[in-house]
Amino acid sequence: MSIDPETAVRGIMRERAKLLGFALSLLGDIHLAEDVVQDVVTLAMRKSDQIRDESHLLPWARTVARNKVYELRRANRRQGVGLSDEVLELLDDRWAKLDQTDSTQRLDFLRHCMRELTERSQRILKLRYVDDQKGEQIAATLGVKVRSIYTAMTRIHSSLAECVQRRLQAADGGHA
Repeated sequence: MSIDPETAVRGIMRERAKLLGFALSLLGDIHLAEDVVQDVVTLAMRKSDQIRDESHLLPWARTVARNKVYELRRANRRQGVGLSDEVLELLDDRWAKLDQTDSTQRLDFLRHCMRELTERSQRILKLRYVDDQKGEQIAATLGVKVRSIYTAMTRIHSSLAECVQRRLQAADGGHA
């Protein structure tokens, strides 16, 4: 039993953020990570007969992505792309555990937590992630020092992570 190409692509696109995050964490380059995700989608269309069912899809896609990352690392060895193989294995184990969580629920929690941020924090996030501005540009836009933007971003990320974690624990009955 296997899934059809359309189901494979829909499933990968539904979990695209997880897969992109996985590739980005291994490569540190958003463009290379996007290329990896596109390669995974293409391969899923061609080899959907190798994917048992939808529950097997994300682990299969992550394995393919990891292999693509290894290929990139070998091709760019002189440029120092990526992390050590040991670190990659540790990250892979962590990502496998994250596969078991509901990304839609996490995203809903993140949206809720973002609404709880101050207007200034929301604006900084918008400038960074929607308008794709770098720290220096955000500082110039807001008329503050670059260091204060990086400090604010660190605090915002920590605050969001803590808020999402609290909500996950509450949703899991305090056992997350």
